[in-house]
Amino acid sequence: MNFDRPALPAISTMILAAFLSTSLSGCVTGVVMAAASLDRARQERQAQRLSQPAPGEYAWATAPGVQVTGVFRLSTPKARPVPGGVQNGPREVLTCEGHRVRLIPDTPHSRFVLADNFELQVAPGGFWRNGFVALEWEWPSVSASVVRETRCTTDGAFTFDNVPDGEWLIMAEINPPSYDGGESVTDTVLRAVTIQGRSRPVHLDIQIGGKDDVNGVIQRF
Repeated sequence: MNFDRPALPAISTMILAAFLSTSLSGCVTGVVMAAASLDRARQERQAQRLSQPAPGEYAWATAPGVQVTGVFRLSTPKARPVPGGVQNGPREVLTCEGHRVRLIPDTPHSRFVLADNFELQVAPGGFWRNGFVALEWEWPSVSASVVRETRCTTDGAFTFDNVPDGEWLIMAEINPPSYDGGESVTDTVLRAVTIQGRSRPVHLDIQIGGKDDVNGVIQRF
């Protein structure tokens, strides 16, 4: 009895194709792993570099400045439970009244600290971190001397003295929204601001998520 057998060239072609496929797959995997390793190494080098301020990075923030006053308010829709989910209702205003507020020079090191220590990102409309995340509050000693800190008074008002012109970041603790059900002690908000006093006092009226959201939509995490 005779059986049909593939011709020898066909078998050779199949073996060669399998070998090339395996080799190519291994090469691609190796390239991907090497690229990921290089990216991790780059990120580690960048983190190590940014963990310390660069020479002179905060020099501008130590210059004489002006008094900065302001108010910090965040407007967000109230939510009430309905069958199958929740429904947004009238807006409520959250403030930093009675809580801590910081004015931080906007520099690469500051942004690294905010992301690495506090899980806060600088976003165009602001960044809102809920109180369920356990966050430290102490700023690293290597740059703490240039960070201003105070407490908000009635209706979210604050005052900082001797602030030079430049780009700054306001980091404030705020009361949590009512739909948290009292489970959060405080939330944290971060917002970029520009100080342009030109030797005159500055007032900042920081309204986030207003009635028409003209300041951009703030995202809560």
